[in-house]
Amino acid sequence: MAVTNTLVEVKNISRKYFLDDTEIFALDNVSCSIGKGDFLAIAGPSGSGKTTLLNIIGCIDKPTQGDIFFEGINITNTSLDKLNHLRLHHIGFVFQTFNLVPVLTAYENVELPLLFKGLDKRTINELVGQFLLRVGIADKMNQRPSNMSGGQRQRLAIARALAGNPSLIVADEPTASLDRKNAESIIELMKELNAELGITVVIASHDQMVIDHARTKLFIQDGKIVK
Repeated sequence: MAVTNTLVEVKNISRKYFLDDTEIFALDNVSCSIGKGDFLAIAGPSGSGKTTLLNIIGCIDKPTQGDIFFEGINITNTSLDKLNHLRLHHIGFVFQTFNLVPVLTAYENVELPLLFKGLDKRTINELVGQFLLRVGIADKMNQRPSNMSGGQRQRLAIARALAGNPSLIVADEPTASLDRKNAESIIELMKELNAELGITVVIASHDQMVIDHARTKLFIQDGKIVK
């Protein structure tokens, strides 16, 4: 197989839903490529289809039609077990509402995906410490999310995303729940991880600050790429 600099490619994908008897296209014949090491913003108003596209890129959802490729391999019809393996080992997720486990400490939230990978306790302990230190909240290791600020919780979510040693991080409106200062610090952190670790970052956002920081910008409206 030829070496490619493309990490993810979607070709002519559509995603439709049915509301009563009405067919609604969240995405309509969309194609795009995401290069390895890119920092991409998917921009558009609410309801434009950007989250749907992000979920397909992150293998959370499947297109109704069209194809999606990950490192040159067509994964459109891949089994659920194989997609779970792909997400666990290659893709990290950051969400607007953090999606942390509230009853677990910061340490335990980062530990969880490492346990799923079957690593030994000593390795897990070292890695969790490294990730929490890298995102600047090592001192919050034993605190639960409810005792942390919004910015700290999003840093914790990023640390958890790093736990899978991902080649891709997808983030859905990661700054929407934060004040401006914390929002800017989170984007700066993600830019650092992109530059230093070579992790491809794809962010869905309508925040102009986030869009301005992106290296590549993709504008979507009414389920279609417009720019």
